[in-house]
Amino acid sequence: MDGTGSTLLSLGLSFYAFTMDVAVALTLALILSGYDIKGNRFKILAFAAFFGALGAAILYFPPSLRTIANVLLSFTAIKVYLNLPFNRTFLVLFLFLSFSIVGPGTSTLAWHYWFKVSTAQFLASPLLRFLYPLSYNVPLAGLAWLAYRYKWRAITGISQIKIPAAALPPAAQFVLLLIMINDFFFGSELTLESRIVKALIFSMLAAATLLSSFLIWRFLRVAEKEAAAVAQETLAGEMRSRIDAVRAQRHDFINQFQIMVALLKEGRKQELTSFVEAVQQSADDRPPAY
Repeated sequence: MDGTGSTLLSLGLSFYAFTMDVAVALTLALILSGYDIKGNRFKILAFAAFFGALGAAILYFPPSLRTIANVLLSFTAIKVYLNLPFNRTFLVLFLFLSFSIVGPGTSTLAWHYWFKVSTAQFLASPLLRFLYPLSYNVPLAGLAWLAYRYKWRAITGISQIKIPAAALPPAAQFVLLLIMINDFFFGSELTLESRIVKALIFSMLAAATLLSSFLIWRFLRVAEKEAAAVAQETLAGEMRSRIDAVRAQRHDFINQFQIMVALLKEGRKQELTSFVEAVQQSADDRPPAY
C-alpha cells in the first residue's frame, strides 16, 4: 500500500475508533443523567460522527491541546446541540469524559501488559486497530443497555440542583488528570520493556482520577439532597397556605350560615334574599383555595 493509501486507512481507522468511543460513552452518560436517548438517537449518532471526524483531524495535535479542545467543544456541543441545562450538561460531560478515558486506558494497558503489544506494533496493524475499540466499547455498550433497561441514574434530581462551588476544584483536578493521562498514552511510546513502570504510573493516575470522580459525585449528591429538602419545604409551605385558606373559607361559611338561619327564624325574607345574593356574588368573585 502506498503512502496515500496508508494515510487514508489510518484516518479511517481513527475516525471509526473515535466515533465508536464517543457514541458508546456519550450514550451511557446520557442514560445515567436521565436523557431520552430513544427519541434523540439520531442526534447522538450525528454528535458521535462529528467528534469522530474531529478526533481524527486533530490526532497529531499535542495531547494537552487535544484534551482541552475536546473538553471545551464537548461541553459546548452537549449544552447547545443536545439542548441541556447547565447542571445536566456538567453531569453528562463528567460521566462522558470518565468513560471515554477509563475504558481506552484500561484496555490499552491490558493489550500492552498481557498481550505484549507495543505502540509500534499497534500502529502497524490495521486488524489490531480495528479490534481495539471493540475490546472496551462492547462491555460499555452492555453496561449502557443495563442502565437503560433498569433505568439507572447517577443523580436522580439533577435538573433541580445547582452545581455547588465545592465541586469545581475536584472538577478542575479531574480535567488536569485527563490531560496527564492523555499525555501519558499519546505523548510517549509504550514499549514492552517499560510496561510494568507504565502500568504503575497509569494505576496512580487512574486512582487519582477515581478519587476526583468520587468527590464530584458526593458533592452532587449533597446538592441533590439539599434541593430535595428545599422542594419539600416549599411544598409544605404551599400546603399550609392552602389549608389556612380553606379554614378561612370554612369560618366565613359558618358565619354566613348562622346569619341566614337567624334571618330565616325572624321572617326577614327580603333581607335573607339580599344576603344570599351578596354571598353568591362574593363566592363567584373569590379565587378557589386549591
